[in-house]
Amino acid sequence: MALEPPSRNSLPGDSESLGHAYLPLWQSCVSLQRLYSMSHKLACIWREVEAEEAECSRDTDAIVMPSIAEAERCLDAWLQRQEQLRRECAELQGTLEGSALRPEENLEIAAASHLPLRKRLRALQGVANFRSMSSARVELLTALGWPGDRPGADMPNLESEVSMLRAEVQSRRDEVVRAAKQTRETWQALGETPRECDDMLLMALQMQGAEIELSDSAIAAVRSSAAAWDAKKAEVAAEVRRIQAVLKGFGETDAFLQEHATLHSADRTACKDRLKQLQSSLRTENSPKHERLRYLYDVTGMGPTALSTFYASLDEESDTASAWRARFMQEYDRVGKYHESIHGILMQLEELHALVLEGSRFAAAKKVNEVPSLHFLEQEKFRKTLARRYPLMHDKLIGDIQRWESAAHQRLQYHGSPLTEQLIRAHEMEADPIRGILAVVEPLLQVFSPHTATSTASTLHSVQSEGVPVKRPSSAARVRAPSASRGSTPAASQCTTPSQTPARTPSRLGQRRPSVSGVREPSPARR
Repeated sequence: MALEPPSRNSLPGDSESLGHAYLPLWQSCVSLQRLYSMSHKLACIWREVEAEEAECSRDTDAIVMPSIAEAERCLDAWLQRQEQLRRECAELQGTLEGSALRPEENLEIAAASHLPLRKRLRALQGVANFRSMSSARVELLTALGWPGDRPGADMPNLESEVSMLRAEVQSRRDEVVRAAKQTRETWQALGETPRECDDMLLMALQMQGAEIELSDSAIAAVRSSAAAWDAKKAEVAAEVRRIQAVLKGFGETDAFLQEHATLHSADRTACKDRLKQLQSSLRTENSPKHERLRYLYDVTGMGPTALSTFYASLDEESDTASAWRARFMQEYDRVGKYHESIHGILMQLEELHALVLEGSRFAAAKKVNEVPSLHFLEQEKFRKTLARRYPLMHDKLIGDIQRWESAAHQRLQYHGSPLTEQLIRAHEMEADPIRGILAVVEPLLQVFSPHTATSTASTLHSVQSEGVPVKRPSSAARVRAPSASRGSTPAASQCTTPSQTPARTPSRLGQRRPSVSGVREPSPARR
């Protein structure tokens, strides 16, 4: 029976081809069509020549036998492929069903079971990829510290989002590692140690890349620390350049400057110490003038703190030794003129200081059983002396100070406060209903003290250090001044103006009048 091949477009398994004897191979294959064509021609020839059955069988075997071996090889290969696909689908489906699935994912898996193997595998892989991308998205958002909603079912958008998140994580990780390494180099260059706020940089140096915290707050802390250390390095570099320039201006050698030219703290300390030595050496060039300036600062009530501030600014702002000397002389001349302008006021203050020192032991009220029997008698004598002399001193001082302030267009400061206000506050204490005028002694003592809290003991120590003789009562905590009835008191004679100073006895020729602040004026020979 002749073989009539189906139409060229028929496919294996079609109902049209089932009634025909044909090979169930891929009908569009050109080689198969050629085989059908030659087989048809051969059948026509057999029919025309009336070929015998044995001859047809022999020729058919010759044509078919070589193809059987190749067909068996192809069949085995496709059986293996079929088994592999079934196994992959079963494993993937088992893995998916063993996890928490969403309802829509369960529906996708159920629908995939009715598909051919390859489509089934692709469908299951799509579900698995979506779950994997969703998990990766959650992990990346967690690493970044960002809130994340439930992802949608749009796989392309999910892949794009995960790709973006991965790029952001990698970028942040690279930034943190780079900043940590650069900052560590800065620490080493400056000779500094990390601060407490640099913990994120320290953690980045100690941890592996995947363990670095990458949240917004962590990145902000890293950037803040790195920027602070960059600014610190720039500040130190500017400071080193300035110190090197100042050292050169003060005559330092190039060898020393080259040896300590780095930004390391050890070199910076060496340069600062050397600069202090050079600046200190300038103070020894003309020590009498420096002592004189110290005396003027103290006696005018500006005090040692202001002097220290001046020397600090002098060292800080002078770039050369000549500039340092010139500015010092400007201040020396300024303070000298200032002292000269208020000299009369200072002399009155010394006189007032001597008066209140005489009554310092009467500054506080005492009980009868706390003091010697003569205490209240001497207190009454001092009260009369104070009532006679203090009002005149106060009024003249206030008037002179106001005239000076009007001419100088500034307030007269004494120990950090306007002198007029201090004297007026002390004078207001005279209205004390119990102590009366004796109540002004303690606030007046405070006027002459560099500190607001001045004890009678510290005042006594200041007087004794200047050679003012005092008598001690049985209680070591008080000073017993000589009685006013004995004439001019030693304290007063030591602190009045030159026209009021009595003749000195031979035993006291070596002593000088104490100043208001308790600091001796340098001798003229040392000026």
